[in-house]
Amino acid sequence: MTILGNRLKELRIEHKLQQTELADKFGISQSAVTSYERGVREPNCDLLVKFADYYDVSLDYLLGRTDKRINRDSKELSDLINNQPITFNGNLLNDTGKRRILDICIGLFWHDKSNFESK
Repeated sequence: MTILGNRLKELRIEHKLQQTELADKFGISQSAVTSYERGVREPNCDLLVKFADYYDVSLDYLLGRTDKRINRDSKELSDLINNQPITFNGNLLNDTGKRRILDICIGLFWHDKSNFESK
């Protein structure tokens, strides 16, 4: 099996889909899904993009260029808070206000990790 094949199979199973269900969603045959997962064939570029979008992962993740699943549109919250102007009720937050928001988010995260999806 290839990295791509392993990841496609892993994501399909995580989403609790049978090969036939996945094939139906994408208008391909079940044997094509099997071939992709076994590394016998590779999906074309358009289908790869559709898989990445459906599973909300990056193409780099699917292709084994990174182990981070995050989609290209994902942002690290701390970077977003620290590096962007942020307003609350129309008022621009200073660095102290930004740090307080980040501290609250960190507290929530460590309090109950079950509220977050693992990627």
